[in-house]
Amino acid sequence: MDAAPSYPAIRAPIDTLPNELLSDIFTMGAASPPSDWDQLPFPLLVSGISRRWREAAISSPPLWSQLFFTAD
Repeated sequence: MDAAPSYPAIRAPIDTLPNELLSDIFTMGAASPPSDWDQLPFPLLVSGISRRWREAAISSPPLWSQLFFTAD
């Protein structure tokens, strides 16, 4: 049985960004008001994507300094 061919890993363009820029993007996303379809607060959402995104989110204090309240 022949071994399966090996292919280089394909990375998404966002994975090539430095953590500082990723953190800035997260901060801008968190500044948007939540919508009706949001299941999780934005900081929790992005921190659950991958280890790298979690590290970038946790190391970004502005991401955790905003609160949005909705009246239901």
